[in-house]
Amino acid sequence: MNFFVIYCIESLLYPPGGSILLLLTGLLLHQRWHQVSLTLISLALLTLYFSSIPFTNQLLAHWLEPDSPLTFSKVKTADAIVVLAFKAYNSPEYGQITSGPDEISRLRYAAYLHRKTGLPIAVIGGDRLNIGNTGAERMTKVLEHECNVPVRYKDGRSLHTFDNAKYAHEILSKDGINRIALVTHAWHMPRSKRSFENEGFSVIAAPTQFLIPGPFQKGIGKWIPRAECIEHNHWFFHELAGMLWFKMFQ
Repeated sequence: MNFFVIYCIESLLYPPGGSILLLLTGLLLHQRWHQVSLTLISLALLTLYFSSIPFTNQLLAHWLEPDSPLTFSKVKTADAIVVLAFKAYNSPEYGQITSGPDEISRLRYAAYLHRKTGLPIAVIGGDRLNIGNTGAERMTKVLEHECNVPVRYKDGRSLHTFDNAKYAHEILSKDGINRIALVTHAWHMPRSKRSFENEGFSVIAAPTQFLIPGPFQKGIGKWIPRAECIEHNHWFFHELAGMLWFKMFQ
């Protein structure tokens, strides 16, 4: 399926899009089906509220971030570091497409692990939005030109997590690399890890960007809506849907 179509469907299902759609439907039905209308409006407000509070962020993160931060005793047993692409940034200040902030966080951690261990780095990511720039290309530029870290392996064909694992295995198995330190967001790690293990890899989880509650997101602050919580929950819901897809089709 076209990724733009998937993006539109997700935007209409996940909050706030899903909540707004419920609210509009409820308002349209108000004259004819008053009780149904009130139910939909109430549901819209509830889903919008719970998707915008730190409590929901923290609850979902508890399920999606089971892996602990990596220890160096573990990473030293790996054969390579594998970094997965995320979002690009079409930057007017640099005059080119480069890694977005979330992708930069993965690259920064991979560079950190490389300097500590000397392990070779593989960057994996395609061009699923047809922007003319693959994740592998832009991550290589950032690592080599900005972090002074060499990239030994790269593949720009993958369009999703399952592809990442398949193509990574294709290029790394040629050099007998089986045990990898996998770098991605903590919430993305469970599905990524399973995908790579299904391809025959022995995976050492190297998660980054854990959800850490701030000082105003504890106690009563858990229940106060915040704009960034909606974005976090959007990715958490996306990941839960991806895990369901994984169970059904992989």
